[in-house]
Amino acid sequence: MKQAFRSFSAVAAFLFILCVATHTGAQTPSATPDSAVAQLTSSRFNAFVGDVSGDGRFVVVESTGDIATEKIPSTDAAGKPTMNPRNNEDGSREIFLVDYAQRRIFQITDTRSALKDPTKPQVAITTPTDFSNIVVEVSNNKPMISNDGRWIVFSSNAPTPGKYDGSVAANQTALQADGNQELFLYNIPAVTSVDLSSGADIPFQDLAGGTFTAITPGTPASRLPQAGTATSAPFVADDNRDATIVTLSDGDPSTLDTPVVAFVSTRDIATIGKTATHNNADANPEVFIYNGTAGSILQVTDTKGGFVFNENPALSGNASVLAFISNSNMTGENDDDGKGNGDSEIFVARYNGTDITSLKQVTKTKQTSLTTPINVLNLGRRVSRDGTYVAFESSSDAPKTGGTIADPNTYTVFLYNVGDETFTAVGPKPAVGSGGDVRRFPVFTDYNNALAPGRLLFVSALNFRPDGTFPAAASASEGLNPTNQSQIFSAPLPVPTTISFTRLTNNPTGSGSFPILQPFATNTVRRTIFSEGNIEFGGGNSDLSVEAFLLLSAPTNATDAASTTTLSFFTGLTERPVATASPTPTPTPSPSPTPTPDVVPGLAPGELGLIRSNAPLASSNQFSCPDPNNKGCASETARRPSLPVELNGVTVAVRGGASGLYYVGNDQNQINFVVPPGLTAPTTTDNTLPIVILNNNAASNPPSVIRSRIPIVAAQPDVGSSTNGPGGRAAVTNVTNTCAGPTNEPFSVTTTRPKIVGGVCSATEMETVPTVLQILLTGVRGAQTGQVTVTIGTTAITGTTAITFTGLADTAGTLTPANDTPGLDTINVALPASLAGAGDVPIVVSVTINGVTFTSRPTTDTPPHITINP
Repeated sequence: MKQAFRSFSAVAAFLFILCVATHTGAQTPSATPDSAVAQLTSSRFNAFVGDVSGDGRFVVVESTGDIATEKIPSTDAAGKPTMNPRNNEDGSREIFLVDYAQRRIFQITDTRSALKDPTKPQVAITTPTDFSNIVVEVSNNKPMISNDGRWIVFSSNAPTPGKYDGSVAANQTALQADGNQELFLYNIPAVTSVDLSSGADIPFQDLAGGTFTAITPGTPASRLPQAGTATSAPFVADDNRDATIVTLSDGDPSTLDTPVVAFVSTRDIATIGKTATHNNADANPEVFIYNGTAGSILQVTDTKGGFVFNENPALSGNASVLAFISNSNMTGENDDDGKGNGDSEIFVARYNGTDITSLKQVTKTKQTSLTTPINVLNLGRRVSRDGTYVAFESSSDAPKTGGTIADPNTYTVFLYNVGDETFTAVGPKPAVGSGGDVRRFPVFTDYNNALAPGRLLFVSALNFRPDGTFPAAASASEGLNPTNQSQIFSAPLPVPTTISFTRLTNNPTGSGSFPILQPFATNTVRRTIFSEGNIEFGGGNSDLSVEAFLLLSAPTNATDAASTTTLSFFTGLTERPVATASPTPTPTPSPSPTPTPDVVPGLAPGELGLIRSNAPLASSNQFSCPDPNNKGCASETARRPSLPVELNGVTVAVRGGASGLYYVGNDQNQINFVVPPGLTAPTTTDNTLPIVILNNNAASNPPSVIRSRIPIVAAQPDVGSSTNGPGGRAAVTNVTNTCAGPTNEPFSVTTTRPKIVGGVCSATEMETVPTVLQILLTGVRGAQTGQVTVTIGTTAITGTTAITFTGLADTAGTLTPANDTPGLDTINVALPASLAGAGDVPIVVSVTINGVTFTSRPTTDTPPHITINP
């Protein structure tokens, strides 16, 4: 049985059948990680990941971009379209929730700053450093989500962050009198559990309809807001901040799904445990715990002094263990200068739901520089869910006793065992004088049923060998990271006697300079979330802004199937075989047909393609869009990612970039996929890129990894055909009459249509204009109008007046998706009068880039036809 690809374009009458019968040889295993990266957000503004739920379904993001896929129209009192904060057209810093199962992004907060001119955004795109329109900035910050995916905690200075307009006169007055950041909970609407690896399209559920709860009361600001200017950013007090959240039900569904939040505040807000000496009247940053069961707040620390801080609290899964970092002398062991001033040390305590016990200073180092801390505990999930470990960084070789600090700028990861009070170093520090390393942000993953972690993730730019040692400079290729890019690594837990490092990411050279790469772990190493800028994995980040990414890794028990598996590649509409997937010369320019017209040199970025394997991929057939009428199922604007990157337990990655998947099935072991559109075709004589298939389907037991190489070229047109192969009728419609809609062949060189007067189709006035045909094809996503030639019969049509692109907003003459459908493109071509009466003629599309011409099925290879009458 052939498998159907359902097209949602203007030529939906065509049903394209995809199957193949040719093979290319598998390649030798690659030394790069077997992983796939999918881009979850897309905006010209930065999007920073805050956290991820344990199952990997929900990701919370902070952004000033308009990144939600669920848009809400807005009009003013007169019915005219107006700026809508829910769509974040005003550029506020909002909290967003990415639902990986629905492949949708919801805007959770809906706020607007107090602006001088509310009809304008708070910061214009053309003048991003001019803040003069902001009277008081309203922002929503640092979201974190509970492991069960039910609660989000964040800070906001909007009294009602679900909907708040600071430009309303009364609201602006109130903000100017306070404007302090407070902490809020958001309860995500309940959802049913789904298998994320299946990629099945699930019924829509609006996750922006949850409820908000204020944690901190309306605390007075330590400093009143300051308006922005043309040269300086606005200021609001951040007195309640750095919250982390868990639920009492973590690992025990029989207990209450009650949130517990640890946070930092400079305000005097405790409601229990307060005495005459246990308060925060001196406004030091102190650690507090909010218990959702009682709705009460406990002040954990009570420190004195003008330069004391307590920061970055972290909780175990059920809140029984608390860790934080402090430079205070609260237990009498951090008096480095004899005056009560000490180093930044790690403290650990027990929490029983009402009070703190067993508070201990667990690191005991001596500060050598006021500007360079010895110990670093970053905000995030630095305590394992079972409460066994605390992960932090230190420049000391023995932080329990002080140890030796050979270089204060070099750090390594340490694990503190809460039960036996021991420390274990996870790998070596950089060499003394080497300049150090990036911040490592250690975090736990691969939890078992007892909530014990099986692996530790961390970031490093160092070139570790798998055993944690460093190769000599002349033998850099022996290491896991010879290009010294920031990468995510993993190490097994408990830490073995001989270190065993695995590199998970494959960040290309010269990427990732901003922001700092930080992993956000789920309960399994298979799924990791991170945000990073200045990088393109293939998902379409041409402006290199900071975006949220999903890292899919091969299961630790996956077998290597490269030596026994062969893969074949084909264009996705007419099944033209792709040249053997091995180093091949780049095609040379030629106006004549290629010597072997049935074979193309490769697939293009953004092209619809097809893979077949000689090994089983799945035990059944599955489409990502089983309903052909569900036009939103595959969408480049309404879905993120536009297609599932896990389908039927299978993932495909080209040069590490995850491909969107339309179909994975056991019928001829076939995958219908879209080449990542952000890839750049190789310019060397080897035009192939590595391709990896993570085969986690139940049909593969154990899971397997298939590696090969796929030829990638700048363009490869493939015009839709009714035969889904040679010949047939071309996927072409007449789109000249916008009032009546597209029509099918036969065509004429002119079309009579109603005149459009004032944007309205006239009922009486008609006009005759040159006919414009729309061609459905794939493989030309990166082309520009001046590079395209459409040949109908023997007539070659070129030029930007005759050739136009359609789809989404056309910028700089670059092709955009056909009707928002991934992998499909459309070209509009105006028919010249010379084609009148041409009859049944072939249609061929060619693209010439850098002197190389890429052609759809040429006249020597049975291209599809259209009929043109007089």
